Amino acid sequence: MADTRGYYGVVQYCPDASRAEGANVGVLLFCPEAGFLEVRMSRGNDRARRFFRRDRLDIERLNAAKSAFESRIHLAKSEFRTVEDLRHFVDTRANDLRIIPPRPMRVSDPEEDLTKLFTDLVGGRARHSAVPVSELDLLLRAPQVAPRVLFDQDVTVPGL
Repeated sequence: MADTRGYYGVVQYCPDASRAEGANVGVLLFCPEAGFLEVRMSRGNDRARRFFRRDRLDIERLNAAKSAFESRIHLAKSEFRTVEDLRHFVDTRANDLRIIPPRPMRVSDPEEDLTKLFTDLVGGRARHSAVPVSELDLLLRAPQVAPRVLFDQDVTVPGL
């Protein structure tokens, strides 16, 4: 692919907006000309743990916010046509996850460049969503249902 203009934003966990301190937990890359918009979030929360005291860190809330953010990006991909659309999205976020204003960059391979951005700016292991978020997942994560569901559980299946 020929080089194209892209925009990246770092996703930060910021539990106290008044302090304006954040721990990088993800990165997104938008290439309008290529129709590419993806987000890569950290699998764990080590960076947030190191940055914030235990009394200010709610792991369940952080994991829920990361999942909701990924879902929102995947469901709304078609809404992003210009960098102004992305800036509007960034400006309207009001929870514990903040996105730094989009910065321009040259993109040659969007997937590779996203991986490099994640490695450089966030580090650790990335959560890769292999399949798009399903309607069932959205229903299970609804506020009235989610407290009754166990997510991300390791299950040992007995051999036959």
